[in-house]
Amino acid sequence: GRTAILVVIGGLVVTAAVAGPRLLSARLFQAESRPGPGTNAFVDGGSDGCLRDPAVVGTVAADVARARVEPGMEGEVLARFGPTNEQGAPQVFLIEDRVNVNGGSWLETLLPIRPNGTRGYIQRDDLRLAQTPYRLVVDREARTLTLWDLCERVRTYPVGIGTKQTPTPVGEFYLTSLLRPPSPHSVYGSYAYGLSGFSPVVRDWPWGGLIGLHGTNDPSSIGSLAS
Repeated sequence: GRTAILVVIGGLVVTAAVAGPRLLSARLFQAESRPGPGTNAFVDGGSDGCLRDPAVVGTVAADVARARVEPGMEGEVLARFGPTNEQGAPQVFLIEDRVNVNGGSWLETLLPIRPNGTRGYIQRDDLRLAQTPYRLVVDREARTLTLWDLCERVRTYPVGIGTKQTPTPVGEFYLTSLLRPPSPHSVYGSYAYGLSGFSPVVRDWPWGGLIGLHGTNDPSSIGSLAS
């Protein structure tokens, strides 16, 4: 089945989307409860993590979904998305609002493109909608990740974050893919989640500097500036 998780980075909310149990030969982190597509993620404190309404996740259901700068067919196209993303997972978005224009329904979405935080409008008919109660909050100062189920704190984990040279970005993101490395003994551990955001400094990396939540083969790095 599909679920979604919200991750908070730097005090913002992030929603992630992945295809449930689908695993790919790549990299990413898996939370104990396996949050799925559309899960939100925030980095840094400043939020108690409580969301009383589930996050809404949109999965591309058309051959091409066009994200526009404003609702309506006259809006400039920001980006085009097919049914799958670069990691081979279903293409998903975090839905933030619904707008009706000239009898047509448009969804304001957080887009998985640079710069981080870019929003766009996609036709409602191009997306299949679902909901998820999950959200992840990353506190960079405390170096913890907390999994929330609406207003219930499920569990808090210690985590390592980016170094001063490659810092963990602050913002709102969502899970876009669940990946399994060829070996569980790599620096990515057994699983990794891809997020909708990108590193502020790294670009010469797979998928253009995509950020993620992942395991590790070095437990001593947890709680430090190591990524």
